Amino acid sequence: MPKFCENCGAKVETSDTFCPECGGKIDASPAQIPVSRTPVSGKPAVKLRIPIIPILLIVFLVIIILIGSHFLKRFFAFREARFPVSQNGKWGFISENGKVSIPPQFSWTYDSAKITSTLTVNFGFLHSGVGSFKDGLEPVVPIQSRKCGYINLNGTMKIKPQFDLCFPFSNGLAVVQVGGKYAYIDTSGEFVVNPVYDGATFFHDGLAAVEVGNQWGYINKSGNFILNPQFDQAIGFTEGLAAVESGGEWGYINTKGTEMINEQFDNAGPFSEGLAFVESGGKYGYINKKGSYVINPQFDSAAPFADGRAAVEFGNEWGYINKRGHLVITPQYSLVSSYSEGLAAVQQNNKWGYINKKGIMVILPQFNAAFPFMNGLAPVIVNGNLEYINQDGKVIWGNP
Repeated sequence: MPKFCENCGAKVETSDTFCPECGGKIDASPAQIPVSRTPVSGKPAVKLRIPIIPILLIVFLVIIILIGSHFLKRFFAFREARFPVSQNGKWGFISENGKVSIPPQFSWTYDSAKITSTLTVNFGFLHSGVGSFKDGLEPVVPIQSRKCGYINLNGTMKIKPQFDLCFPFSNGLAVVQVGGKYAYIDTSGEFVVNPVYDGATFFHDGLAAVEVGNQWGYINKSGNFILNPQFDQAIGFTEGLAAVESGGEWGYINTKGTEMINEQFDNAGPFSEGLAFVESGGKYGYINKKGSYVINPQFDSAAPFADGRAAVEFGNEWGYINKRGHLVITPQYSLVSSYSEGLAAVQQNNKWGYINKKGIMVILPQFNAAFPFMNGLAPVIVNGNLEYINQDGKVIWGNP
């Protein structure tokens, strides 16, 4: 019976020990004709064995890690969630289960101000919810004091009340006001940037807009100007760009202070999900980071994108568009909030409810006021009383 080389398929003599064509060693027993006769140069072929089981295990572990990180993120977010509540004229905090975690003892907290402010019934103040201690700290004013300090998640005063005004931490620093001037402190309460500014914004992307006289510039965390005061108005950085205004026209700069989009708009908002709303000729549209219109000006008002949706106004009614500018929810609401955690608060017939991203009313209009969800809960006002509901519309906390 003829023999064939297993490496290259060449016919060999029975007595051959090595293949005369490729030099491969000949098996002592007759071999089947290989499917391929592709020559292999000089060396015996090596069969590639893919370790299927280890690869499957690696893929499985990656999936577990990704899923686990999502739940861990949610877990720690919930652990750090504290929601302001009022009892007998004092403010305290509850956790996400509705139980009091910090007894009422404050005359003011930053998050409570967002709820009680008259601005909360207007669209512009409904971009974010309440309940998150930034860097584990929350600005508060104790009943017995007129000064503002910071408490931790346990209610312990970590930075003693000493400021005229104080704001949440961002990028590890917080804006405070002392003697009519604004400064920045770190989480230990130490001044990182002294009180010398007439106005100040939160740090984002490592920079903050500050006002000196009537002009705005940008400083880094050391308090050094990376862009000297020269703008009439300026907002904080988001996604690497910040809107600035000079002589009534808005444009955008990057974190190096370079003008990236020329000053040309009547109004401009922050970038969110890659787009920013701008006003031109009395109408709002959306631009990308190159300054090109992605959605042409056509709306009477507009808001930043969140969860892939942006609230826009036609006439006196609000609806929502997607990033292509298509109306996904027809304008029909008097007032709205941005989407948060998959739901948006909307006002219809003077009552507030919640819709999902398909526009379905999942929590019927029944509230006098409603706010975006954060960490699973949303504050609502019912007959003048503050309550918290979950995404099923169930009341988690309410005044007795």
